[in-house]
Amino acid sequence: MADVLVAVGGMDLGGIETFIMNVYRKIDPGFVRFDFLLPHDRNYFFADEIRDRGGRLYFIDESRKHPIKMRKKLDAFFCEHCYDVVWENKGSLNSMAILFAAKRSGVPRRILHSHASTSSVFDIRSAMNYAIHSVNRRRIGAATDFYACSPEAADWFGFDRSGKAVKWKFVPNGIDVARFAFDDEKRNRVRDALGFGVETFVVGNVARLVSVKNHIFLLESFAFLQSSCSKARLLLVGSGPMKAEIIAKASELGIWEKVTLLEDRMDTDELYSVMDVFAFPSKAEGLGLALIEAQAAGLPCVVSKGVPSRALICEGCQVVDLADGATKWADEIKHVATFGRNSKGPEKVRNAGFDIARVAADIQADFIRVTKDQKRGFGV
Repeated sequence: MADVLVAVGGMDLGGIETFIMNVYRKIDPGFVRFDFLLPHDRNYFFADEIRDRGGRLYFIDESRKHPIKMRKKLDAFFCEHCYDVVWENKGSLNSMAILFAAKRSGVPRRILHSHASTSSVFDIRSAMNYAIHSVNRRRIGAATDFYACSPEAADWFGFDRSGKAVKWKFVPNGIDVARFAFDDEKRNRVRDALGFGVETFVVGNVARLVSVKNHIFLLESFAFLQSSCSKARLLLVGSGPMKAEIIAKASELGIWEKVTLLEDRMDTDELYSVMDVFAFPSKAEGLGLALIEAQAAGLPCVVSKGVPSRALICEGCQVVDLADGATKWADEIKHVATFGRNSKGPEKVRNAGFDIARVAADIQADFIRVTKDQKRGFGV
């Protein structure tokens, strides 16, 4: 049995959190046991499911305001709890405290997993945070193993930096491919529930409502599209701090009545079946889990250059520069709609290595290997 501590900044609906839960659901509890270390004691979206699966949740704030106090708390935690693996999932190197504490306590495997690319984290954050991240790229030796969801994510954490390169492993953001396959029954049922007619042209986006996901640009693009396609509707799925700003912008553009905003949904598989085109204008992505899901659903997609090339799996993905403007995006959305659904989407996503069963089995093998090495007396 491998005891694994999953360290992550939260367990609400988001790309990193969804990926972790996808893995957790496929891990064999007879071989691997998960606990979670989170920064704040509150009712996270996935908290109940974690507990139902036997996972324990612990809370220690990684705040830099009280570094000595935080160090003592972490040292006491690792003194009290024994783990074979610490798996830290991050979007930025804002703190290395957990990995250093794990190292001091003798945790044999300490995995640093990068889920983001450069500007996807710091486009609206302070220069101080960016400076701390840059310094911590030279301190990644606190980890023994390195995962990244794309080459861009590996570079963001400094895994490939000249003179300091480390051997890192590409870990795809796996999904349950079969779950996202297009289903005509789902499409008709959910469209009816949402008030979409048979002829309604639905442009969709699944993302947290944060600046880097570029919802304001998407609204501007949809406004141009809607002016020439009166049956178009925009379906936004996600929650976040920009909700009020997004509603205000849609109202300003005169399109709010054409926008449907759904928050904290677990039925995204059904919602992809509702859509006709998936629009993904992110300023930057570590990979783009929602884009993988959309392609598994066979959707034609319009994506920005901020999306890593590894996430572009199906022929129906059209890459458009954000600098080309909202009118160009509106035109491309109409253009890719002529492609129709790709019936081979699930097969292509699976063959590209993004099936969660395969990804979770690989991660589980890594975790189990730790305990086997310990029994043989191998060091780290």
